[in-house]
Amino acid sequence: MWSSLKALPNTQCCSLFAPDCDHFLTSLCNIVLDRLFIGLAGLATDQQTFHEKLKFRMAMYALREERDIKPASFGKLVSSLLYEKRFGPFFIEPVIAGLDTSLFSPLFCVLFLL
Repeated sequence: MWSSLKALPNTQCCSLFAPDCDHFLTSLCNIVLDRLFIGLAGLATDQQTFHEKLKFRMAMYALREERDIKPASFGKLVSSLLYEKRFGPFFIEPVIAGLDTSLFSPLFCVLFLL
């Protein structure tokens, strides 16, 4: 019994889909920026903790860089945040869907819990 997320690409658009779940393993979809989405599948408490840490990291990035984050950089940020807790991991599997503003090409990133 695990929650699921689906990311659907197209030529100049992308979407993230999560079906409804009625158990403690849920799916959570968030809008990070106008063209950047993240979906978190897994344990609900780890989703909330990871989401709060991610909001903090995004705020620090915006203060330091003074610009919006690109989808590829956001994928690396999420990956490094998960790797920091590799010995006591978050029980989530993020799915990132984004649209690069310069090329309007979709970018998808899926990170697994090993």
